[in-house]
Amino acid sequence: MNSILDNVRELAGPQRCSTFTAFAQFGVNLHKPLVLVETGCYRGCDYDGLSTVILAMLAKETGGHAYSVDIDARHVDMAKTLIAEKSLADLITVLRGDSLDVLRSWEFGKIDLAYLDSFDYSPMCVDACQNHQLREATLIEPHMANKSAFLLDDCHVSDGGKAGLSAPFIVRLGWTETMTQYQRLFVRT
Repeated sequence: MNSILDNVRELAGPQRCSTFTAFAQFGVNLHKPLVLVETGCYRGCDYDGLSTVILAMLAKETGGHAYSVDIDARHVDMAKTLIAEKSLADLITVLRGDSLDVLRSWEFGKIDLAYLDSFDYSPMCVDACQNHQLREATLIEPHMANKSAFLLDDCHVSDGGKAGLSAPFIVRLGWTETMTQYQRLFVRT
């Protein structure tokens, strides 16, 4: 039987494999029921990495619960269908709405792992996606547990990708960057 980390490596895809595995390992090493949050859920593209499934599997492994939020009703429906097919529906709540609104009124406890991946990166909208992720990080950071991790997606370009503004913000707040690849991983211990 595959371990949770083997499953993460398989599901994350080649670009996200090492960072997602380190993110998952950090969470498992906390030895507690995790609260996991994802902004931007599964949208029918397995090659993007199956982050919604990964978070639900981590919730199952640790006895915790995951939350995923997406503004697009089609994405929410696809994510709900996929996690139901994998018998993970009771481990993750998929919410339809603007991530900023959900994070602004967060009421589900201290967050152990946060994966910020809403608002797709494009060279045509760098400012918009960077500002959106910065607002997400600003809203979610006060709800992060003392020992927790941020994983930021689409960071592979010279302008910093989506994390061009959020990564420096997270570092200024005392988080340690432990991996920089297609994704960037920050931890607080």
